[in-house]
Amino acid sequence: MSFIDILDRLEKLNITNSTDEWLEIRSLRNRMTYEYPNELYKVKLEINIAISKIPTIENTVKNIIDYLIKRNLI
Repeated sequence: MSFIDILDRLEKLNITNSTDEWLEIRSLRNRMTYEYPNELYKVKLEINIAISKIPTIENTVKNIIDYLIKRNLI
């Protein structure tokens, strides 16, 4: 199962709000991990974008926990 298939499934289960937003977060992670930090402005911009995504990540984690509790999986 591909990453996008997993995201689509999570969206259908109302665990994530948007597949596209999670693809953007993944792309951001890849840029922050693999691009060389030659330009401080770009690095700062990417860090600020990452910080702005924290509520989305926290909400998704909460939804995962709620999903698992509801199904008596934890």
